[in-house]
Amino acid sequence: MLTWITEPEVWADMAEEWNALLDRSLLPLPFLRHEYLWRWWETLGAGEWPEGQLAVAVYRDEAGRLQGAAPFFITPTRHGPTMMVIGSHRLTDFLDVLVTREAEKAFVRALGDALFGPSPVFPQVRRWEWWNLLPESPLRRGAADWAVRYGLKSTESPCEVAPYLALPPSWEAYLHQVGKKQRHEIRRKLRRAHRHPHAVHWYRVTDPEQLDAEMDALFALMQAHPQKAAFFTPTRQAWLRAVCHDALRHGWLFFAFLTVGGERAASFLCFDFHRRLWIYNSGLNPKYKQLSPGWVLLAHMLQWAIARGYEGVDFMRGPEGYKYRFGARDRELLWVRLER
Repeated sequence: MLTWITEPEVWADMAEEWNALLDRSLLPLPFLRHEYLWRWWETLGAGEWPEGQLAVAVYRDEAGRLQGAAPFFITPTRHGPTMMVIGSHRLTDFLDVLVTREAEKAFVRALGDALFGPSPVFPQVRRWEWWNLLPESPLRRGAADWAVRYGLKSTESPCEVAPYLALPPSWEAYLHQVGKKQRHEIRRKLRRAHRHPHAVHWYRVTDPEQLDAEMDALFALMQAHPQKAAFFTPTRQAWLRAVCHDALRHGWLFFAFLTVGGERAASFLCFDFHRRLWIYNSGLNPKYKQLSPGWVLLAHMLQWAIARGYEGVDFMRGPEGYKYRFGARDRELLWVRLER
């Protein structure tokens, strides 16, 4: 049975059940964790959207067990009232619905009937706009079915690339995987770092009491990158800080620094979720550019992940060159629109 949640307090109370469903879902994305979505909803994307109406679909089987959920919201756009996925779209790399494999068909049918059938739950909505969907997205498959079933105008466009690196079982196998030239470069940069006159170390942030100071250090490194400095306004910094506190508390934050002589030279802010590292953002100290601190830190992170049997590293949105030099391969993210 499909029901709708429009009161934030009701949605807040199902955090534990929501996250348990995510672990069983077809696409277990860290951005679909309840705490992440809730932080986004509190500020509507750190002010990206001026207003929004909560519209969360919840699908249960006959035994009452949660099998599907769609975290939507409705907001005014130049096209009129538009339904989007919570998280849309600048702050969140991947968006989707939560659904188990066995419930997908029934969930898609029930959701379509509720949105587009003879008596739609939200009759004011004329457009449905869903960003940053992976090719295997359940929501993308649902949209294709709904377009045919309900006679909707459907448009699908590429909106970004999201490089992904599959990890082999050993570090040596990984070096062989990237090829001779890149293998030589990684080894050369690691040797150079180890021979540096000042000690080069890397560490993970694991102490909640130190997290704010470490976030301040990351934002300071970002100031050297004009685009990142402009994007991470004080409002967005506060939002990301809250997300990281939640992620650390719930065990899915991977936040690392490389130091040279005790001074921070590079950082990667990642999520550690379902045996993958998801690289969300980074910062570099230009003082240590000749040392290639980002390469050195990433190499250590890959060693760490491979040693623990992780299946891959998701570099997420953006075609930055270093991702491909480390062996990542592109996936295309999609923007799907439906209109009456």
